[in-house]
Amino acid sequence: MSELIISFILLGVLKDYLRELPEPLLTKSLYQMLVDALGVCLPDDPEGNARLLFSIIECLPKPNRVYKNMNTLKI
Repeated sequence: MSELIISFILLGVLKDYLRELPEPLLTKSLYQMLVDALGVCLPDDPEGNARLLFSIIECLPKPNRVYKNMNTLKI
């Protein structure tokens, strides 16, 4: 099987899994906050952009946060 077909199969399984979750990983309001934040990101301030995005991620319920150490993330 080609790698492309395997990728499509894995993505399909992941999509089905995410659809079947009892609640979404990201609420509609937090999704809108992320969209708005991406609209105001400044190319000359990557650290400020990261802080803004992480402050939104901090609003997620604890089980939905999957980062280990946000201080080591490089953007």
